Amino acid sequence: MKKTFALVLFVAVMLSPWQSWAIEDSKSLTLQNAATATGNGTAFPVDGFTSVAVQVTIAATATVTFEVSQNGSTWASVACSDTSATNGALATTATTTGTYQCGVAGMASFRARISSWGSGAVTVTARATTAPMARRGGGAGGSGAPTDATYIMQTANGDTSAEQALGSLATGCLGSATTTGVVSARTITGTSSEVSVANGDCSGNPTISLPSSIDLSGKSVKIPSSTTLPATCAVGQIYMDTDATTGQRLYLCESANTWALQGDGGAGTGMTHGETMVRISLGF
Repeated sequence: MKKTFALVLFVAVMLSPWQSWAIEDSKSLTLQNAATATGNGTAFPVDGFTSVAVQVTIAATATVTFEVSQNGSTWASVACSDTSATNGALATTATTTGTYQCGVAGMASFRARISSWGSGAVTVTARATTAPMARRGGGAGGSGAPTDATYIMQTANGDTSAEQALGSLATGCLGSATTTGVVSARTITGTSSEVSVANGDCSGNPTISLPSSIDLSGKSVKIPSSTTLPATCAVGQIYMDTDATTGQRLYLCESANTWALQGDGGAGTGMTHGETMVRISLGF
């Protein structure tokens, strides 16, 4: 009875979800064996595994591309962690000897394809494991940002090569100089006697306004126009009635909703269009 109880207790501990350890499964395979030409190499079945540790040995000049496939026929690049990088850099290719860790959870196959070759032998060995993949930051451990991306930082960081430090920019407004996100300082400027700009260097909120004296020499000014005067207007507005008699087309708003003809085009005894509009607006 005691032996049976002990056996049951042992099995319960082995299967307990709260156990602090787990059985790790792994297998190893050589993907490229002293290869001296481009080629796919041997595909590594990784169904059921979560990560692959890869040892790349490049004797001279070559590029090894890390790839995964979900169906065994369609392949895509996979970003692997360079275990020697101090900032957790990720890479989809290797051009020198090194050790990498690649995530393969949910994938069917992994391979290390020699995408280009110049000289020397290339050997790639891999070990797949069910252990969780740890993000590495070099010897000190930890996670980091990949260096093949662009980062905007407040101050320069020596661990990230593709960076732009805001503190290094000249005084001015922040602007994107290229489609890849490279930033630089920009300044908002106006044109003398046309547009005035205050705080164009973004030292304060930029303000754009018209100066008290505007020079429109060499410019064309178009006023609103149509065949019918608007029913409403505000004092100071100007409008052109395009189908009125020549010399009787320009109107100013003298008071709220009241248009007045400017320059009646000569003498006349009858009531002008402008007078009609004014009288209607005033109610007589």
